[in-house]
Amino acid sequence: MSVYMKLLVVICLTLILSHVVVHSARVRRSDPPTMTDQQKAEIVNKHNILRAQEGAADMEYLTWNESLAAAAAVTAKTCFYKHHTPSLSSANSSEPFHRYGQNIYGISGDTIVMTDAVERWYDEKSQYEYKTGKCSPGKTCGDYTQLVWATTRQIGCSYKRCQQLEGFKSYNATSIYLVCNYIPTGNVNNMKPFKKGAACTKCSTAWCKEGLCNSQCSKAEAGCTCKAVCYNCGKLDMGTCRCACGPGWTGGDCSQQCEDTQEYCGGRPGWNSNWCLDHTHTYVRRSCPVLCGFCLPDTDAVAGKCPPVYGSKQPDSTVDAGGPNRKSPSSTDDEDEQPADDNDLGKANGVQTHQRHATVISLVVVATLALLL
Repeated sequence: MSVYMKLLVVICLTLILSHVVVHSARVRRSDPPTMTDQQKAEIVNKHNILRAQEGAADMEYLTWNESLAAAAAVTAKTCFYKHHTPSLSSANSSEPFHRYGQNIYGISGDTIVMTDAVERWYDEKSQYEYKTGKCSPGKTCGDYTQLVWATTRQIGCSYKRCQQLEGFKSYNATSIYLVCNYIPTGNVNNMKPFKKGAACTKCSTAWCKEGLCNSQCSKAEAGCTCKAVCYNCGKLDMGTCRCACGPGWTGGDCSQQCEDTQEYCGGRPGWNSNWCLDHTHTYVRRSCPVLCGFCLPDTDAVAGKCPPVYGSKQPDSTVDAGGPNRKSPSSTDDEDEQPADDNDLGKANGVQTHQRHATVISLVVVATLALLL
């Protein structure tokens, strides 16, 4: 074989390897991005800040749920801008659940700011009428009401870069598709998203932190305060920060009369008592306290027979929205460094990948020349 033929073989091998390298790098760049801890924290924190400023008495603190995030990834990967809720298993139970809430968001381009998406959902507040519990005529408000649904406790999200996001206004342009799932679900018919009042006074447990009912609190420390108020001779257990209501009364603060408020409670057709134990049917627990055995009816019960009992020394109606410097649920006070942005990570990995491939190509060329010459 002549020297020229040998050089031609080397050049061909080099071109083939370069094509493989470029093609594989492109495939990796098209893989769906992974939600970073920083992005998760941004979404959870923004939700909690907005929820805390609603002036709600029963607003729960949100935490991250990976099972919900996995289901969101299934929806996001379709690149079809439409609500889709595949079944999944609860992170805290072996039983599958099918009913959960969902918000979706799309934006043209290659980047997304998670807090902007949450703000866009919250902006629908101007299209919601709390008095009627409905959206303004001709308007939509379901994203807002799900975001501030008081009994929702967990959220999980995922997003996908789509070359074409079917059903979205910018169908032919590259877009980011964000999906967030919520449990327990919100947007239950004929129910308002939350009860107005002093923060944390109408929760199942009135432990309060940063203006939200927080079941992670177990005693009055580390920012946790018992905000319980027990009316109508209800007895306060400071150990659990819960009110034990007397006959005729129910609710977190014993201010609600013990009666079922929906005709479906125990009806045929309707809701049966087994639904009281199902966390996907929270509306049954709220509407049917007698059916669920949460209270003892008493038609002779009279409101105001006893003065209210307060968990804290002075009743406080001020809602503490908390500061913007909250961290990921999995982070600690010692974790000051934030993960790098997805784009920065991609660039760094790309540089290292090209460097490795360049080294491999050089070694192949040298080895080939050594064999042929």
